[in-house]
Amino acid sequence: MTDVLGSFYTGRKIRQGVSASSPSNETGVTPEPLNPPGSPGVNLFTNLGDVLDNDYNGKNGFVPVVVDEGYLELQPLPQFEEYRLISGGVVQWTGIGYIFNISSAIYKIGGVLYQTVPTTKTLATPDPTNNRIDVLAVDVNGQVVVIAGTPSPTPVKPQIDPVTQLELTSVLVIAASTTPTLTAEVIYDENVEWVGSTTGTGTVAFNSTVDPFQGSLSINTTNIQNGLKVRLTRASDYNISGVQTIGFQIKLKAQLFAGQNIGMTFLNSSGNPISNQLILNLNKTNLNYQFVGIALNSVTFTSNLIRSVEFNYILTKGATVHLGYFLDIIKLEGGINPPVTVNSFLNLSDTPSSYAGQGGKTVAVKADASGLEFVAVQDDFTVSTGNILFDRPRKYGFTTALTGNITFAITDAKESSMAKILHNSATAPTFSGPGGVTIRKEGGTYTVSVANIIYCLCHKNDAGTVTLISYTITRAL
Repeated sequence: MTDVLGSFYTGRKIRQGVSASSPSNETGVTPEPLNPPGSPGVNLFTNLGDVLDNDYNGKNGFVPVVVDEGYLELQPLPQFEEYRLISGGVVQWTGIGYIFNISSAIYKIGGVLYQTVPTTKTLATPDPTNNRIDVLAVDVNGQVVVIAGTPSPTPVKPQIDPVTQLELTSVLVIAASTTPTLTAEVIYDENVEWVGSTTGTGTVAFNSTVDPFQGSLSINTTNIQNGLKVRLTRASDYNISGVQTIGFQIKLKAQLFAGQNIGMTFLNSSGNPISNQLILNLNKTNLNYQFVGIALNSVTFTSNLIRSVEFNYILTKGATVHLGYFLDIIKLEGGINPPVTVNSFLNLSDTPSSYAGQGGKTVAVKADASGLEFVAVQDDFTVSTGNILFDRPRKYGFTTALTGNITFAITDAKESSMAKILHNSATAPTFSGPGGVTIRKEGGTYTVSVANIIYCLCHKNDAGTVTLISYTITRAL
């Protein structure tokens, strides 16, 4: 029988006072006392009396989990399937009817990674009487889909299928309208909007008639080298407070390889950057026009007032000269909320927005249950004075070290409850307690005239009576 149980429970301890075949306490079996930290042979987590594992074999990444309300067992972390947008998926109006551009999106549904190509979607004709809300989403087929809402005097957003779809945004379709109600600032269309300028090596034509995406003109860059910048400047500052996205059409004349990128930066009236430089998320092998949309909530701004937008060719390796690219239909837009890209704990809607000043804290649910917040780590030991009690984890002498003898009390004592004592005396203390309770030293040596830490544990028999208090002197400070 011993061999059978030993084989069956390899890597696990048989719980103290519990038979190997039954989870319940056996009559007449008295649990062996748990060894407090610092006892001989208990310098490993797996050697503790209330830990069921004997070793760490095959448990890489496991965490301690409380089982049966009295033991710890190493178990794997629960696996959660991911449903989130990683990047892209920005929606902008094309300027025509209810037709919208959607930038390439990278996302996960059910933990599976998908990517869409830049595309356009046309919403259904508006209802003649009532408004409706349509949802644009991506799905498990790597496609952008439209979920049309129901026209109503009080329209509601339709629900996506959460198993197969991920929402990007929603659009209010106004009854009997021909276009959506949005805020737009056109940066470039027919070279009569913001003023173009350039620095660096390469040719830039802001009034090119070659290959426009829409209309008759485009920005045409040719034979560009590292640092070639294309800048578009407004006559006065533009406040982006009510703007959610910037979008544009771009066409590469030749493939971009590793080490070749195009960046974009926002500038102020002095020509200084007021944002981080963004590296455009392009399909580098696509030589057709592709829509690029950027959610402004993904950009770090130092000011809401912008004067210029600047595109920068960045070369870190590869051929010195690149054939160039075309730009067309560049605009800022407000009125369509960008998709939520969650790549950071701070980007969630129900979490704090900064780690500043939160060092050493942990995360907890707010008292009003509205989200998460950083809180100071709480000490599990209650600061106490007087006789040593075991009704909860307590600590004694950590404000001023104890110096006298130590007396234990068992009022409301709980099994395996610990007391921690800081003691500093010229003589070692004596330990006493109620009649019928054995006081037993498990290990350690008291060092006089320095601070000693003493761990004490309370143990009960099957009848729930305290029969033993053990203590260990773990170290001198």
